[in-house]
Amino acid sequence: RNEGKQPTYDSVCFGDGNVEAVRVVFDESTATVEDVWDRAMDVAKPAGKRQYAPILFVSNDEDRARAEAWRQRDRRRDDGLASSMFAVETASTFWTAEGYHQKYWAKWRPRFAVVALCVGLHTFVTAYKSILETTYTVVAVVVAGVGLLERFLDAKVSQVPIAALSEGR
Repeated sequence: RNEGKQPTYDSVCFGDGNVEAVRVVFDESTATVEDVWDRAMDVAKPAGKRQYAPILFVSNDEDRARAEAWRQRDRRRDDGLASSMFAVETASTFWTAEGYHQKYWAKWRPRFAVVALCVGLHTFVTAYKSILETTYTVVAVVVAGVGLLERFLDAKVSQVPIAALSEGR
């Protein structure tokens, strides 16, 4: 949306007009783009803000016509999400997310495990309550600090021109 400005996670969260998106590369001999859109609909979790809106980005008139035809099927999920709720927009610059957002779950899973372990220990060890609470607090502060430090040090955003996307780079 904001061409020329490198978005950050915070700027997207605060409504700069950009959205979080996933670039999907697939083999057209084994699946159609409509198959990909069906799968996107299966896993989409719109959250009310544009940042998480269900949007199909297209790069030409032919793709736009296919996307509009897909939307018109009016497929519905049990929770009410319908294909007609997906917007169709022209793709512009695709910005690669900041490094701390790459492989996010793989990075955070061990941190969540440490917190869960501390909570579990707290449940079973009541005799050493003050020591355990101090340890839990220190671990929680370190986990949060590592995340913030990683975010601060890795705030570089990469820009991928749309032409490069269509060339398969």
